[in-house]
Amino acid sequence: MKVKRERIESANVIGILPGTDPRLKSEAVLYTAHHDHFGLRTPPVAGERNVYTGALDNASGCAAGLAIARATVASPPKRSVIFAFVTAEEQGLLGSRYFAKHPTIPPARIAVDINLEGINNLGRTTDLAVIGLGKSSVDDVIRSLAAAQGRSVHGDPYPDRGTFYRSDNFELAKVGVPGGRLAGGPHFIGRPDGWGQEQQEKYERHHYHQPSDAYPPSPGSWDLTGAVEDTQLQLLLGLRIGNAPRMPVWTKGDEFEKFRVAAIGDAAPDPRRPFPAAVQEPESAPANGEVPEKVIDTVLADLGKRTGANTGAMRVVRAEAVVFGDGSLGCAQPGLGYTQATVPGYRVILALEGKEYDYRVTRRGSFILCDRGPLAK
Repeated sequence: MKVKRERIESANVIGILPGTDPRLKSEAVLYTAHHDHFGLRTPPVAGERNVYTGALDNASGCAAGLAIARATVASPPKRSVIFAFVTAEEQGLLGSRYFAKHPTIPPARIAVDINLEGINNLGRTTDLAVIGLGKSSVDDVIRSLAAAQGRSVHGDPYPDRGTFYRSDNFELAKVGVPGGRLAGGPHFIGRPDGWGQEQQEKYERHHYHQPSDAYPPSPGSWDLTGAVEDTQLQLLLGLRIGNAPRMPVWTKGDEFEKFRVAAIGDAAPDPRRPFPAAVQEPESAPANGEVPEKVIDTVLADLGKRTGANTGAMRVVRAEAVVFGDGSLGCAQPGLGYTQATVPGYRVILALEGKEYDYRVTRRGSFILCDRGPLAK
């Protein structure tokens, strides 16, 4: 049998959001999603789609990762967050294997791998499958978050397929990083029992690893209501673990526990500089919790631009470090959506010509102005 061998170069794409805690930022929450598929069908079939677009597997997982990254930037956790869009998953998990062998930080300091592999495009579910349930203490966090959504949690509904060992989380588990994959279903709201499994089997027969894995042309569409719930849970899972005092642990006696033990033994003793200097960020607030002068100067300059007044005519009425309840920073605007995670930052109220100006500033430097009206007599 003749074999044609090709060498193709591809790349992992890595993004890092440094954590907010001086000590815990040396550790990280990891999100993985593979960005590859199969290219072009050869030979092409006339009159048919010949591009393997991989819309569900796994452009959708990459989209979920980008959405989570965007939300996390608004409220970064204490630990750092790594977003790894890995290549060559379809060729044998090669991209995640390379990342596991050449990680951004030592594997012992990666708290969890939340693997994003395809989204739920069929609607909301009453349940949540955890691929890898029972293997680590990550389960406890997942159960808590799912309960808040009114959903039950169970293991892989198709355990005979070995899904845990066929996706990128497997390569991370082999170097000791706990985690896995979440999937809404297979019980869908408003659908009869067995409908979810029927849809899964239909996809596998007709579209899995085929050029037909594509977003349907108009007027067709996906029902993304379930995907939104799943992605919200994956976001909150990363934030919970990113802010927790301790990292998750493997279940005692699990097959991957020994790799974590080995990784801890191999970890560098000084975790103070986990990332290259190019992505290190200075601390944005002094240890005593006071508002940095840089923040005061920023809002004074902004008010000067808005009003044309000299900053010498302005007075700081109030300046304090606070934790805002959500991404609106306490100044929600109609029609806009915000992350529901808490956001550490500052509140600075300036007075100018009988009027107060209420600034809300995040630790990362973004700010909004809430006009408070006339100054109280």
